Amino acid sequence: MSLLLETLQILDGKIPHLLLHQKRLNQSRKILFGCSDEISLSEVLKDHLPYEMGNYKCRICYGEKIEKIEFSHYSPKKIESFYLVDAPKIDYQFKYANREIFDSLLAYCPADEILILQNGYLSDVSFANLLFFDNSAWFTPKNPLLKGIQRQHLLENGKISELEIHQNDLKNFSEFKLINAMLPFEVAPSYTLDQIINL
Repeated sequence: MSLLLETLQILDGKIPHLLLHQKRLNQSRKILFGCSDEISLSEVLKDHLPYEMGNYKCRICYGEKIEKIEFSHYSPKKIESFYLVDAPKIDYQFKYANREIFDSLLAYCPADEILILQNGYLSDVSFANLLFFDNSAWFTPKNPLLKGIQRQHLLENGKISELEIHQNDLKNFSEFKLINAMLPFEVAPSYTLDQIINL
């Protein structure tokens, strides 16, 4: 079985939503590996955090136990165009470190990033959850490939709502965002529908 991955933001020495990351990590270990013990991410990371101020990406690869921890300076991916791809057979409910399925879709993509459909309904992009704005409220696809931590945080705080969004419904929205642990809502850039080249 492929190792799993947990990606955390380290912002000026702080880890946003640490307990949500820890909960997902331990739930995944329990379901996939039958682990009954719990890993404390604060204990694991306390002697490894970067000393410098700034925005860092922390990648934790794990299975039954943590196998590897990596830190890198974070700079967001520059995206100018999107391409709708229907991929109904993708199953990514656990955050696997093996991302070959996404790499293969991106390899044939004529745009910078893919908007993944499942039977015509929006799910995610290759590395983040989606949010859509209809000029009054923000919505996230009801059935994402992966229920991300940032998405969960926004839902729990009532800032977004779940909605089944078919590709034919996209005309009802004025803009969209990509969110993940490294792209919180407040700093995530907005994109317009005309950046989807096959809409």
